[in-house]
Amino acid sequence: MNAVSPLRILNIGLDRALLEEHGRSESQTRQALYAQEIPAEITHLVKAPRASRRERLMLGGGLVRVIPVPVRHWAEFPLAGIRAGSRVLRQEKIDIIQAQEPILCGLVGLWLSRRYRVPLIVGAFTDQVANPAWASASLVNRLADVVGRAIYARADAIRADSLAVMQRLHASGFPQTHFIPFLITNAEMLAHPTAEAAVVRRTLLGGRSGPLLLAVARLESEKNMELMLQAVESIVKSVTGVVLAVVGDGSLRKQLQQRFAAEWVRWLGWVPNTELAAYYQAADLSLLSSDIESSARVLTESLLAGTPVLTTDTAGAREVIEDNRSGRIVPTGDLKVFTEALLELCQAPRHLEEMGTYGQQMVSTHMSRANIISELRQLCAQVIRRSQGESVVV
Repeated sequence: MNAVSPLRILNIGLDRALLEEHGRSESQTRQALYAQEIPAEITHLVKAPRASRRERLMLGGGLVRVIPVPVRHWAEFPLAGIRAGSRVLRQEKIDIIQAQEPILCGLVGLWLSRRYRVPLIVGAFTDQVANPAWASASLVNRLADVVGRAIYARADAIRADSLAVMQRLHASGFPQTHFIPFLITNAEMLAHPTAEAAVVRRTLLGGRSGPLLLAVARLESEKNMELMLQAVESIVKSVTGVVLAVVGDGSLRKQLQQRFAAEWVRWLGWVPNTELAAYYQAADLSLLSSDIESSARVLTESLLAGTPVLTTDTAGAREVIEDNRSGRIVPTGDLKVFTEALLELCQAPRHLEEMGTYGQQMVSTHMSRANIISELRQLCAQVIRRSQGESVVV
């Protein structure tokens, strides 16, 4: 790989945030940073609703190109993605194909990789494939697990953002899995105190005494927001001033808003990445109630801002949170234990402050954008050299 010439990467993904016309989503910012610092020219093929815009979007000074792939149903995406990817690969030379996940995107990536002889890196950013608990939940999951394992077995490399997920995949027979942390694009902004935090706090509390709780999440089933909302609902009689601010959007938003239309909850919808620091810093405690995660970046973001976290025990939680030191970790899906921990923390403001200070000190020492970019660059170089038949010393 030439250190001067940018890599040419074709990415297959499902992240609709890349399609935002304002160009300010966290995903867009991250991809622009990757392109500028690796350096790389990145073309994204993104699954999009049939009625969505079809124009290409240019980001990062033209280094990032986002191409919507509109489909009526998710089952149409593999064929549509193969067609769109083939058009790109026939027109230009691509060094690496990346698939965001190993099922829908993995099918597209593997076909294109084999057809055009381009190495394939597949993402493992959820704790699903090769996870018996996930596979046993439904027939659909079991079938998806078979597909995902087959794609992983044929990938040149797998990138996991959680050590726990990497170790699970290694144990499942996928030694080509590499751990590279998720890039927090606004790390410096989160750690730097902002005057807007006080304004946000007063506005969200609206005269209530607090504490102010914060949830930053996609409103989808795997986040189990109902458990979190039920837990807050259960403590409002004991902690009368509590407020929960929910940042995020998703398919369950309307349903959740109707079920929990209460004076203690604030539904804020999508908030630009550039404004999130004020919300994290304004809060006394962040909440995450997911049933399944690999390495949830909201854990790191909250600690960078000096705010402790109450989280369920998903794959990457213990890699970020020290239980009872920078937050609390409770079993997934256990409403009773989550509620008990939440009540205990809400009644201990001094302890919350101490955990926030400790967590910020600890996580700041482990966050390095330069290291993450360097590891990505090295992984790409290894994959390209292997594809060219060169020996690689790791």
